[in-house]
Amino acid sequence: MTDSFILTGIAASPGTAIAPVLILRELELNLDSGGGHELATQLRRFAEARNIVREQIMKLREEASAQHEEWTIKIFDSHLYLASDPELLGSVENRINENGVRAEYALLLSRDEFALLLENSGSEMMVERAGDLRDVTNRLIAVLTGQKQEDLSELSGEVILAAHELSPLETAQLDTKFVKGIITETGGYSCHTAIMARSRGIPAVTGSRGILGLLESGLQVILDGDEGWVRGRPGEAELKTAREKLAEQLLMKEHLKAFRDKKTQSLDGTSVNIGSHLGRLSELDDALRFGAEGIGLFRTEFLFMESSGFPNEDVQFEAYREVLERMNPRPVIIRTMDIGGDKTLSYIDLPAEDNPFLGVRGIRYSLRNPEIFRVQLRALLRASAYGNLKIMFPMVSVPEELKEARNIVDDEAEKLRLGGVHISQDVEIGVMIEVPSAALLADELAEHVDFFSIGTNDLIQYTMAADRMNDEVAHLYQPLNPAVLRLIQMVTDASRKHGLWTGVCGEMAGDPEALPLLLGLGVRELSVGAPQIPAVRELISRLNLKNNNLKG
Repeated sequence: MTDSFILTGIAASPGTAIAPVLILRELELNLDSGGGHELATQLRRFAEARNIVREQIMKLREEASAQHEEWTIKIFDSHLYLASDPELLGSVENRINENGVRAEYALLLSRDEFALLLENSGSEMMVERAGDLRDVTNRLIAVLTGQKQEDLSELSGEVILAAHELSPLETAQLDTKFVKGIITETGGYSCHTAIMARSRGIPAVTGSRGILGLLESGLQVILDGDEGWVRGRPGEAELKTAREKLAEQLLMKEHLKAFRDKKTQSLDGTSVNIGSHLGRLSELDDALRFGAEGIGLFRTEFLFMESSGFPNEDVQFEAYREVLERMNPRPVIIRTMDIGGDKTLSYIDLPAEDNPFLGVRGIRYSLRNPEIFRVQLRALLRASAYGNLKIMFPMVSVPEELKEARNIVDDEAEKLRLGGVHISQDVEIGVMIEVPSAALLADELAEHVDFFSIGTNDLIQYTMAADRMNDEVAHLYQPLNPAVLRLIQMVTDASRKHGLWTGVCGEMAGDPEALPLLLGLGVRELSVGAPQIPAVRELISRLNLKNNNLKG
């Protein structure tokens, strides 16, 4: 077969790539399920495999540590724990002892049992843990069965990766020097593979069903992450067009370097503030390197998710102080803990809910647990003396929630002042607009806040009733739908009326098609992934907001 063919999917990360495909095949799991095997031999094989896998992970962790890749180090720490988890190991050994099965089959049964529990928990974090569990057990099964796994850290030539899905571990190992593109059969624009690809500047197409049946390793393809397609066996004319586009993109990358440290300003002189998202302290370096004018969204959940118990006031204070000091005098918007829904903690017992996304999450959880909420607020207020702090409440639906939260802030601030603790007098309080009711009630909410920040990811999915992580309804996740734009306009209209400012802290803030509309509606603060900052700043420099047109 020599004919060119094209596969379509979701445009998950922009850019063009031309390279041979490297297919990441899943392990062969049609394992021997028979019993009667010698117990001591199987237990010994399992113990030896664990030692080999621990050594593999330790080596990868050391390499990540040398590169100061904190996020990757934490993945490997989690994998080291799983490779020695007494509950998992005990389950495997019991199956070997009771049924006389081979070690790899006992491991597969235990893995599937544990993974099913995690995946059915309704928690995004637990689903990620299930992914970590599969990563570790796949390594163990590969060792036990002699199957070779592709080591992405040892690539020596340029490739475009093709896989059913990429695990967190596989994503963490990507070397952008060699990995020029990613294609997956599953996922959407907001899946973890897409988010990581965008953060690393790797073009990606997700949700391209059936690709593994059509592609083969070594086959040259063109990947277009702007339009969401992959062409196999391209002809010379198609390659020429793709090379020209790639050359233009490389020139643009060089052009954008000049925008890293510039002030963000439109063609007519309108100022816009571009901040960076922050999920972990290790991401601060990227925010500064790409010229962030502040932190537009500091997700504090990581402090809670990466702890075995609720972090105390001093632990939280130190984290907030570090961010504020390093960004000072630039503004830092810190969102109070957004626990619940897809973010559960192993050390708390949240009530079972039929639909946790519409349940006790965000400000609802904080107000139900004021002793935890007050600790976070005290830590934030103490840290306010070290920089330009703005506090934001998530998942607010009605004004009563906002007023109650503000009263608690005022109460804690007064207690600290009476105790002789210095706190800033200029801490602004804002609300995250991510629920349609909050947008519809923006005029009332505006009476109790200093700013709005629109969380477009959730606002879109709640408005359109379309889960952004579900590729089956990805076509309904429409940022530019008139219903979404009308809600945003309600917020900016209320903001102007009350003399407030409005920002956007969802993926929409970095979307070239949406950006002119957002700015035209009155948005003047944006929060994007750090690597997106120069491109967003360059686009704004060509916009004439007064005349609503684009130059160049």
